[in-house]
Amino acid sequence: LIHDSLNAATESLNRTPEKLKVLAKAGVVDAGAQGFVHLLEGILHFMQSGKIERIARGILSFGNVKAKVEEAPEDITFQYCTQAFVVGKDIDRQTLKTRLRELGDSMIVAGSNERVRIHIHTNEPDTVFAIASEYGELINSKKDDMRGQHTRAHHDPAAQTVAIITDSSCDLPGDDFIRYNVRMVPVVVAFGNKSYIDKVTITDRDFYQQLAASTVNPTTSQPAPGDFKEVYLDAAQNHREALAIILSGSLSGTLQAAQLAAQTVHNDVNIRVLDSKNVCVALGLIVREAAEAAESGASLAEVEKRAEWAIKNVRLVFMVEGVEALMRSGRVSRLRGGMARMLNLKPILTINTEGKAQVLAKAFSSRQARKKLVEIVKKEARGKRNLRFMVAHANAPETAAYLAGQLRKHFELRDVPITSVSPALGVHAGPGAAAIAFLGE
Repeated sequence: LIHDSLNAATESLNRTPEKLKVLAKAGVVDAGAQGFVHLLEGILHFMQSGKIERIARGILSFGNVKAKVEEAPEDITFQYCTQAFVVGKDIDRQTLKTRLRELGDSMIVAGSNERVRIHIHTNEPDTVFAIASEYGELINSKKDDMRGQHTRAHHDPAAQTVAIITDSSCDLPGDDFIRYNVRMVPVVVAFGNKSYIDKVTITDRDFYQQLAASTVNPTTSQPAPGDFKEVYLDAAQNHREALAIILSGSLSGTLQAAQLAAQTVHNDVNIRVLDSKNVCVALGLIVREAAEAAESGASLAEVEKRAEWAIKNVRLVFMVEGVEALMRSGRVSRLRGGMARMLNLKPILTINTEGKAQVLAKAFSSRQARKKLVEIVKKEARGKRNLRFMVAHANAPETAAYLAGQLRKHFELRDVPITSVSPALGVHAGPGAAAIAFLGE
C-alpha cells in the first residue's frame, strides 16, 4: 500500500507544474507535495530496511544557490498600497468605507469620529486621498508602488549593485522611475496649512485645479534628512551601494538634507550624493544616464563618473508664461517682476553651470517665446552627437506638443518624450511654463 501510494504521489508531484502556471514558469514542482513524497520515501525506506539514518547536525550552507524566481507583476491587481491618517470632526467612518470600498481591496478604515486610519490597495490612490481629505486633514499620507517593490525584490542584485536615488523635482516620463528602478524622495507642497507630498498625494492635474481655486499661494518645503534616511535604508536591502542625484544646491536645501542623511547610514550602505546643478527634465536625463549605467552592472565609481559627465553636458532651456510665480517664490524681485508684468515679458531661462537660474532672452508673446526657445536649443545642440531630448510642461500640453514637434522635425527624431513638471516645480514656474532638456556628446 505504501509503495503504491508513493508511486501515485510521485506521479501527482510531477504534474503539479501543469496545474499551476507559476510553477511551470519558475521550472519547479510544488514544495509541499515534494515534502509529502519525501515523507513517504522515508516511511518505505524504514519498512524495508528497519533503519533510520542519523541526521547530521550543524549549520546548513547553501553557498551561491539561487532560486529560479520569475517576476509576475501582472498578478498584482491593485498597484498601490495606500495609507492615510485623517484628523477631523464627526467623521462618518461607515460612509467613508462605502465610498472607498469600490476603489480596491485589503481595505481597513479604523479609529474614532475624530481620528481615522485608512489602508487600501488600489489603482487610484489620488482618488482615495481626495475622498479622505473631505473628512479632515490628511496626516502622514503615502502610497507604495507594490509592482515597483515586486520588481526591485526580484531584481538580480548581482546584475545591479548600485541603487539610484533622486528627489521629486526630477521629471521623467511615464513609468521610467519603475523601468529604471529609481527611488524618489518627495518634496512637500502646501496651500496654507494643508500639505501634500509631491507626486504622491497630489498630482499635477490636482495641483493646477487647486491653484486656480485657492486664495492662498502655494509653497514648497524640502524633504527632511529622515525622509532620505528611510529611502537609503530601503535601498540597502537590495544594493550594496547607492548614488543620490539631487536638484541644484543653489536652488534648494534638499541637497544638504540628502548629504546629512548619508552620514547617518554609512555603516549600512555606501552612498555618494551628487549635486546635479539642475532640475526638472535635465535632472531626469542625468538620472536616466546613471540608471542605465547601474542597470548594466557598472560599479559605483563608474556610475558616478557617468552621472558627472551628464551633469557637465546636459542643458535645460525653459520659458515661463508670467513672472507671478517667480515673484512669489523670491526668484524674481518685486521691482523687476513688476516691470516684466507691465511689459508682458515672457522670460526664457536656463540653469547655468553654478546651478542658478539665468535669463537667456525675453519675448513679448507666448508664440514668440516658444519660437525663441526652440531657436536657442537648435543653436546650442548644433554639432553634438547622440542627442537625447525631453520636454516638460506646467499644465501646457499644447506648448509641449509644439516644442516636441519642432525637435522631431529639425533633428529628424522618431520620438521626443513629454512629461508634466512636478507640482513642486509648478509652484515656482507657474502654469504655462515649458522646458526642453537635451544631452549629447
